[in-house]
Amino acid sequence: MDIYRDLGYGVLCWDTPGVGDSTGRFGHDTRLDERASILVAAIDLLLTEPDVDLQMIGVWGISQAGYVIPLASLQTDAIAFMIMNSCPAADTIVQGAYLAGQLVECAGYSEEEARQIETWSIGFDYARTYDEHLANVVPLNESDILHSLGIHISVESETRWIPEDPERWIFFNSIEVIEKTTVPVLAFFGELDRQVNPIRGVPSTGPRLREPATRTTGPNSSPAPITTSSCARWGACRSGAFAQRTPGCDMCRSASR
Repeated sequence: MDIYRDLGYGVLCWDTPGVGDSTGRFGHDTRLDERASILVAAIDLLLTEPDVDLQMIGVWGISQAGYVIPLASLQTDAIAFMIMNSCPAADTIVQGAYLAGQLVECAGYSEEEARQIETWSIGFDYARTYDEHLANVVPLNESDILHSLGIHISVESETRWIPEDPERWIFFNSIEVIEKTTVPVLAFFGELDRQVNPIRGVPSTGPRLREPATRTTGPNSSPAPITTSSCARWGACRSGAFAQRTPGCDMCRSASR
């Protein structure tokens, strides 16, 4: 925050519920919506400040902000730009599976074994039938890799198993909002990020930021400008694979040489 302040920007930040002097707590299944509502309330507060340029209110966030900021943008027309650092470019199921795969790799197992755990983990939550559920939960339950990490997945009976509700927050994919946004978006990803998948992030976010938006968010809105994603110097675009997928970025071109 000090960086933005030193550059002359006004900065508003706050403690989330249960942190610092803030009271309350987030609900389990309403966490993202609640965070977005708090962000919108903060923006509404800024709109009452006489020294704030109402046309230049931007939002910046890390990680889970990749879900919160797009959700907030659906509730207010006051966001002029978004800056998102290491934010997921997938729903929380795929994001959680990536974390599981990284845990496996960090424990010394192969990339192939990590990807298999990811595939089963995604199938576990995406399953719509009990047979699909069994096809993924049984290998997770029997996995010696997960057992070695102290992780044990139980197999529920068919009478107790219920498929996940597709309307739950775990299925929300921020890319579906970002590809329709009417404001500039600046996204950063890091090549060695163990928390957020840069391989998915760069090719998923970058091309969508270059496509003209077709949705407007208010009577005075206009289609979003064709924007570009920027990459941290030591981030995702150092790899040739990323460079091939992220045309138009000077750092990507340098990395591919």
